[in-house]
Amino acid sequence: CRDGARFPAPDALRLDRHPNPHLAFGRGPHACLGQPLHLAQPRATLPHLSRHQAGLRLAGTPHREPNPVLRGLISLPLSTAA
Repeated sequence: CRDGARFPAPDALRLDRHPNPHLAFGRGPHACLGQPLHLAQPRATLPHLSRHQAGLRLAGTPHREPNPVLRGLISLPLSTAA
């Protein structure tokens, strides 16, 4: 979030900012312009990765985001055949 009223140095990338009550992608007029790119990345990356990494397979249980509005994976454990 780049809200100068809520955060000092709002334009600085601070991964350790705490607390960080951000809105993620938001909705309506406050929607993040990068959201379509973020949603397209797995669709573009996973097929490419599977073509170029022989033996790629699921190595555990995928964990999904429990929020019904922000669907997606929290983790996707993968491994390659030795």
